[in-house]
Amino acid sequence: MKYKDFEVEFDIKQAEYKVEGYAAIKNNIDSSKERIKDGAFTKTIRERFPKKLIKMFWWHREPMGLPIHIEEDSKGLYTISQVSKTPTNEERLVLMKDGVVDRMSIGYDVIKDNPDDDIRELLELKLYEYSPVPIAANEETYIIDVKDLDGVLTNFYTKLDMRTKKATAFADLPLADRLSKWDADAAVGRVRKMAGGPNKEDVDWSKYAKAFLWYDAEDPESYGAYKLPFADVVGGTLKAIPKGIFAAAAAIQGARGGVDIPEGDVEAVKRHIEKYYSKMREEFEDDGITAPWKSNEDIELKEGRILSSSNRHKIAEVVSILQELLELTNPEKDDVKMAYELMDELKKMKAVLMHL
Repeated sequence: MKYKDFEVEFDIKQAEYKVEGYAAIKNNIDSSKERIKDGAFTKTIRERFPKKLIKMFWWHREPMGLPIHIEEDSKGLYTISQVSKTPTNEERLVLMKDGVVDRMSIGYDVIKDNPDDDIRELLELKLYEYSPVPIAANEETYIIDVKDLDGVLTNFYTKLDMRTKKATAFADLPLADRLSKWDADAAVGRVRKMAGGPNKEDVDWSKYAKAFLWYDAEDPESYGAYKLPFADVVGGTLKAIPKGIFAAAAAIQGARGGVDIPEGDVEAVKRHIEKYYSKMREEFEDDGITAPWKSNEDIELKEGRILSSSNRHKIAEVVSILQELLELTNPEKDDVKMAYELMDELKKMKAVLMHL
């Protein structure tokens, strides 16, 4: 039996809504330091889906519905579910429509794995259920939309244009040297070649996407659909460039004209960037490497006033630009310590900037 042909459609006449989403994302590392590998769901879908042994739960606690379509695609575990018509589910759907519960999670047993010192690779899983949740171990999961019986979108994501445009998944790329140069145009050219370009017909788009923070999922096989590059090919390996990450952090806050992406995708892109800031902070042993919007939250003035969201945003942008400019100076290795001491001083200047 071929996996691609394995589809079963159940009668959904008694269900008022259908919920579509990615219950799991493959090949990225979640908060539990686990990574789901290709093929992990193949056997469990083949054996358990037609017997209705896989359920849709609410927060892993109570049954909510059944999958009417489930498959493992190139991104992860894609699901379409019928939701039983009950008063309790009506309340739950309101939370999903409002975007309060907008992530997904899975309940499973591990059949085969390949643990190493840091990351546990999940090779085969036995799937029991998947659940809408407000906070997921894998933040890249998401609910795509809710449809009624006629297939009409309820618009809770359409308003933000998040259904077809989205942040890329965190690929945990290795970091390049801290002082590596960053030329976005040259880097994109090298990434295209690595992914099989320049002819679009030959490009491995999943590989290409790893060098960017955002793409238009409605047009995924177009170079113009990818924005916020941050990675380059170094010695034949795709690596995250620290200065590319700093440049993206500045752009997402409006520096140099900013970047044109849907408002609803900004927070997801920031979460992606924050993971690389955390990686840099650990690998470079520098606690001063902090996403600019993180270091400026909830700052209180001496007079006891709280900065407005708008002013806090502007200060974060200034600090990010200063950080990027400092990185672009390419100091000699003997001057690195002095350069980053200066960066710390720039961060202390935020107290002065707040009064401008």
